[in-house]
Parts: sequence; C-alpha cells; structure tokens
Amino acid sequence: MNSASLTEGAGDRLLAPIETVTSINCVEFCNQLSRGEGLEWAYRFTQDLVTQTDVGGYRLPTEAECEFSCRAGTTTQFNTGDDPVGLAGAAWIVAENGDQTKPVAQKQPNAFGLFDMHGNVFEWVDDVWRQDWYGTTTGAAAIDPRCDVGIEGRRIVGGGEKSFSWAEARSGARDAYAADSA
Repeated sequence: MNSASLTEGAGDRLLAPIETVTSINCVEFCNQLSRGEGLEWAYRFTQDLVTQTDVGGYRLPTEAECEFSCRAGTTTQFNTGDDPVGLAGAAWIVAENGDQTKPVAQKQPNAFGLFDMHGNVFEWVDDVWRQDWYGTTTGAAAIDPRCDVGIEGRRIVGGGEKSFSWAEARSGARDAYAADSA
C-alpha cells in the first residue's frame, strides 16, 4: 500500500509502484524529505503515538485531498466518467492486470496529469479511520480530519488496488488498515 511513483526524469525506464510499506514508513519518509530540505517535520513520534506538528514540511495528503486529486474536477464514479468500460484505459484493476501490480504511468493520466489514481496500489492518507466520521462531522473538520493516532491505530487508504473490481475502485472508495500493516 502506498502512493504511485512519479515518472518525471525517468526517461524510458519503467518505474514500479511503491508496495508493502506501512503508514508509519510513509510518515517517516515525509519527515526525511522535510529534513533534506531544511523544513520542520510534519510528524513527531513517541513510543505509542504519531502526532502531527502543523508546522509545515512534507506530509501525506488528507483523504479529501486524495479524492480531489483522483477526481480531477469530475463528479462521476471514476475520473473517466461513470462507465466502467472507460476505467480500463486509466486503471490497473483485476480485470486489466491479472491481479499483478504494473509499472506506473502505463495508462492514461487524469485531467490533472496524475497516473494510477484508480487501482494498482492503495494510497495511504493522513486520516484516521472512523466509520461514522462523515455522518457525524461537518465543516472544516469533515474536509481535514487529521488527528493523532496510536502506532497501532487504523489509517485510511484510497484509490483501490490491483485486486479490486471496477466497483471497488471508485474515486470516493475508502478502506482502512492498521498504521503498521504493509
């Protein structure tokens, strides 16, 4: 589970998606990117808790940011429309890939120029899983529900993955895994 890789500057090389990393690995990577550019860390760790600093630096996108990036201005089930047939040109889902991950940027990008936003691998996001969140929360908190989470807490993933059907790979599809699972 993790975000798709970027291909800029890769030339003719095929880049594999990043797989089998935990949410914890991802936030540690964000901190290392921040450190490399002299920025404050976006996350602090204690033995049992990941805390957001809100001081800048690199961080994972929120669920709302990830969905916005996937949708790319659309309001349909997929960034290609509502027809699952159209999704085949933009997504590595089980019907298209034989349940195997594929190199990134081999399908069509969305209107924002982003590849593999449906299928292939999950994208870890910065939100904690609460099944009733959107039914009980309004305003800014519903758009940006980041909060501290225990190391063993559940984090949200979006985007679907290689074994999903078209119905499971919708722009707004979500699931959750333990922050320390890969």
